[in-house]
This record gives sequence, structure tokens and C-alpha cells, in this order.
Amino acid sequence: MENSLTLDVMTRDGDRVSVSFEQVADKFNYQAQSGGNSILASGYEEGFAWQMDVNGSLDEEEQQALGNLLQDVEKLSNTFFNGDLGSALEQAMQLGFDGNELASMSLNLQQSAFSSVSQAYNQVQPQLPTEQLEGLKAPLLAYNDDFFAALDHASVFAEPERLINDLVDQLLPEEKLKNIFQAYNEGLQQAVDMKNSLLSGSDLA
Repeated sequence: MENSLTLDVMTRDGDRVSVSFEQVADKFNYQAQSGGNSILASGYEEGFAWQMDVNGSLDEEEQQALGNLLQDVEKLSNTFFNGDLGSALEQAMQLGFDGNELASMSLNLQQSAFSSVSQAYNQVQPQLPTEQLEGLKAPLLAYNDDFFAALDHASVFAEPERLINDLVDQLLPEEKLKNIFQAYNEGLQQAVDMKNSLLSGSDLA
């Protein structure tokens, strides 16, 4: 992972702002009293934090959302690219399933997982198209939740989906599965948009 990255974000007001992030070690200080002796120590934690530098104007909410989004995207990237999930989705797409179909399957699976009534009375449970994906149900459902959390943080900006993709491009410029990542995420977004559209239509009826 790079130690710094720069991207442009579009605010809801239409202002384009350049934001730079630099990865810095987390510093700690420790002080304790033991008998008549005072102990003082300082050093660096394992791991890194991101320091943000904004060239332009972002309000406090936008800066907080952007910081949270960077953490979200790091988590998504680790789940998708560093484990078996990305390659499992790639395998399913090579069999002819597109991002929309796979996203719909995973969301149906997620819905049934929270419905004890459905589990009790439906003999046929939702299935994923490959054995590899079937074995990754828990990471897939966790990934879905993390993606929607990231999308929520990105929603304070004008182009949420693009912002997530831009961050991944910066964090993992050489990653070969980014097209699979984007196709599946687009499927998740479209499936939810369609569901919300249907619900809105039924409310108006």
C-alpha cells in the first residue's frame, strides 16, 4: 500500500476539492507512578494512521465522512482483494453471472439470514452459484454491510460510487480484480435502488 495518496472530490455544492492523505505511524505517550519513581515513555504503535491535508474548502462533516470513508475502503479492499472473495466472484462471473445477478443473490441470502420464519418454512434456501462462493457466505454478507457503510459515508459528496472507486485506484493501483470489485459494487447499488424504487411505487399505489 502506498504511504500517500491524492484525489479530487466533488462536494454537493459542485466544488472540486483536492485532498491528500499521508500515512503516519501512531505515536503514543505513557506515564505512570510507581512508588517514588515516575515512569515516562513514548514511541510508535504498530500500524499507521492517515493524516489529511485539504486544498480547498470542506466542512467538518465532509472531512469526518472522508476520513471514515478511507477506513471503510481499506476494510473493503482487505476483505475483497486479500482473501478469496474477489477471486470467487471472478470465477462466478466467468461462468456467465454478472454483477447484478450476484449482488441480488447475496442480498436475497442476507434477507433470509435475518428471517427465522423463512428459514423454518422454506425448504429451499437461497444458493450461491459456485461451491467457492457458498463457502464464503459469511465474508460476502459482511462485505455487503461494509460496502453500504462506505456508501453512506460517501453520500455527503456529489459522486459517492466514483469516490469509492477512486480511493481503491489510489490504494491498489496494480490490483487486477478491480473490474470485478466495481462490477459487484454496481450490482449492489442497482439492486438496492431497484428495491427502493419498487417500495416507493407501492407506497404511491
